[in-house]
Amino acid sequence: MYENYYLSFFAPEKNFVLVERERIDKVLNELKLQYSGLVDIGLQQKLGKMIGASHLLIIDYSRVVKPNSEMLDIEIHKLIEVSSGKILASVPFNIKVVVQNKTAPSDLFSEGYHYLESGKYQEAIETFTKVMEINPNDTDALGNRGLAYSRHGNHEQAIKDFTRLIELKPKDAKAYYARALAYSEVGSHYLALDDFRTAARLGYKDAQDYLRSRGMQW
Repeated sequence: MYENYYLSFFAPEKNFVLVERERIDKVLNELKLQYSGLVDIGLQQKLGKMIGASHLLIIDYSRVVKPNSEMLDIEIHKLIEVSSGKILASVPFNIKVVVQNKTAPSDLFSEGYHYLESGKYQEAIETFTKVMEINPNDTDALGNRGLAYSRHGNHEQAIKDFTRLIELKPKDAKAYYARALAYSEVGSHYLALDDFRTAARLGYKDAQDYLRSRGMQW
């Protein structure tokens, strides 16, 4: 009673429409049918008339699972004239292929680490790269890929990975030490010394021993 009394004040408003709860329930039921993907044009017209619309934009969504473990997501947007039921436009939209990941990141990481320890450095690089395609900021994968690059003889690429790792973890002493070794391999001795000292200051014992053996301070 009170609800109807207060709502009556809005009745003269041009852009305000009073909708009975029963009609709302009907609309919601029709929307459930819309989401089911089983609605025909007749029901769509009925929905439009119930809400007082002249046109409806209907979005049909479907997912097709392909034999090669891919999923194809398709949306078709249709513009329907309520009075005639005619489809004025039908446009495929937001079509994308989603590749299902058969292997979890943790499984890939374990596989990459196994390759690294087994001396299969190229396989390790490829596997850690897959991990980083899922999570580009995976610092463990980044550090181990840098190590694999270094052991594989690609010290320039190793330096890039260790530099990125230091950007993400600026107090990672081991990353500085690993980059120092890579710098040494390419002849960048001043840069290597600077990284050795940083690693030593951060408490990395191998870096401290390295500098101490050469009578250097950090």
